[in-house]
Amino acid sequence: NVTMSALVNPTKLQTEKQVNVSGYNKSSLEGRLIVESRFENGYRVCAPTSRYATYPLRFLFTDQKLKLNFTKENRISNCTWIYIITFGGGFVSGDSVNFEVIVKNSSNCVFTTQASTKVYKSSAFVGDKESERKHFAVQKMKLEIEKDAFVCVLPDPVQCFRDARYKQIQQIEMAPSSNLLLVDWLTAGRLNRERWDFLSYASSTSISIAEELVCLENVKLEPGNGLTIAKQMGKINSIATVILVGEDILQNMQSQGTWDIIRQNTNLISCRGELDNNRGVVLRLASDSTETIQLCLQQSFSFIEERIGRKPFE
Repeated sequence: NVTMSALVNPTKLQTEKQVNVSGYNKSSLEGRLIVESRFENGYRVCAPTSRYATYPLRFLFTDQKLKLNFTKENRISNCTWIYIITFGGGFVSGDSVNFEVIVKNSSNCVFTTQASTKVYKSSAFVGDKESERKHFAVQKMKLEIEKDAFVCVLPDPVQCFRDARYKQIQQIEMAPSSNLLLVDWLTAGRLNRERWDFLSYASSTSISIAEELVCLENVKLEPGNGLTIAKQMGKINSIATVILVGEDILQNMQSQGTWDIIRQNTNLISCRGELDNNRGVVLRLASDSTETIQLCLQQSFSFIEERIGRKPFE
């Protein structure tokens, strides 16, 4: 069945429904990255200080200069763009990518991809746990955001091919003064050949502030009740979840009228949910066109350009 949910009161969540990725075994990590902010020649500079990646994972970096005058007192630095890449251009059965990132105090960075994350056809699945590990493609990210850091997770959408099986887990730990903009989106695939023709897609994002769980967002798509995913999705060809957490980014969203821009778009289906104690906002978007969602993201969140160096999804 197709399910989408945002948790407003996480204390009511049953333990067995939570996705546990806290017990990371570092020896099993395909990647680890630390991003730090430091002073160089009187200016604050943000850059990776420690990085490790092994097949099939790779990190690429670019430095985006910001249109601001910096002094030693500025909390804002330049912005480092980090591209998360898998060799081969996508995932196949049995692929498992598990990595962790630490964004240090006052750092400014964007995590993105070079193209859509492609998930290819999986092999036969007989239903046992061992078969599940072999025939699902899995990506896990643990992200720690420290004090005064500003982080955007802006990947291209996931694209599942016919008979694909994919799981994605994102666990995020934030400091109370940090800020986060996260986009998680999915397309129907190749519309003329295999629209919504994959077997299973599951994405889980958990966000904690000072070790308190404030949001658990789950999206699961699979055939059920005699209906294919395509039948359940109707005319929708792309869906997106946008999560904003942090005082600075929420103030910017409100002052720029972001929600008004989104809900006035007649080409979108949209809804909004609030996290407890005004800690964040969860937006859900759906459209018959991936391009419509992309344009909406560009226009609605253009206010972050001064923090990341260019418009999102440009």
